[in-house]
Amino acid sequence: MTSTPPHCNKNVASFYRSSVFAAVLAAFLWASPAPARATLLHVTLDTSVLSGVAANLAFDFIGNDGIAGNNTVVVSDFYTSGTLGNSSSLGGVLATHPSPPGPFPIALTDTLFFNEFLQELTLGATVSFTLNLTEQWASGSLLPDSFAFFLLDSALSPLFATTDPLGLDALFAVDMDGAPSGNLHIFAPISSGVTWIVTPAVAVPLPSTAWLFGAGILGWVAGRRMI
Repeated sequence: MTSTPPHCNKNVASFYRSSVFAAVLAAFLWASPAPARATLLHVTLDTSVLSGVAANLAFDFIGNDGIAGNNTVVVSDFYTSGTLGNSSSLGGVLATHPSPPGPFPIALTDTLFFNEFLQELTLGATVSFTLNLTEQWASGSLLPDSFAFFLLDSALSPLFATTDPLGLDALFAVDMDGAPSGNLHIFAPISSGVTWIVTPAVAVPLPSTAWLFGAGILGWVAGRRMI
């Protein structure tokens, strides 16, 4: 089942505060656009302490650069020892198969500012997947696109707190700014025995004629604050 997630209109004031903060910080750090690269990340979660718990995997892609459709995040090689349920999406999401039995691989594009794929599951001992993100930072754009991953409960709130300094409890986030292996931010759990490993491969420069995909964190703050 594919539908608009029911959690996309909360904390609108926080959305605007976060947007202003993101823009100011990005302006301070701005140097120059980076060349296009493709980044590959291998992600493994140990969820054995929450085995049997109803959860949602949230894959969030924020189109910060103002150019619709110039970047994509592909989620593939998905595996879980748990049981998948229904899925839902908002914005630019293309699922290979309906869920259940499973939609993967999926592709997220920056069709909208906030694009999200949600996958329900009953947790088992492990979840793993691969992310393939291209990093096309549009010339003249203040912010790069961004990607972040969350583990939510059945009410679409974070299952546990993390060290995410923005207070959104992401497990990890990526600024897709052309840096080698992506500008990766890996957070840690504060109140849970769940652990995760994000292993990057070296980012590979793409030729200018390649089909470019992508993601980044500052604007993602604003999008996640809307939920």
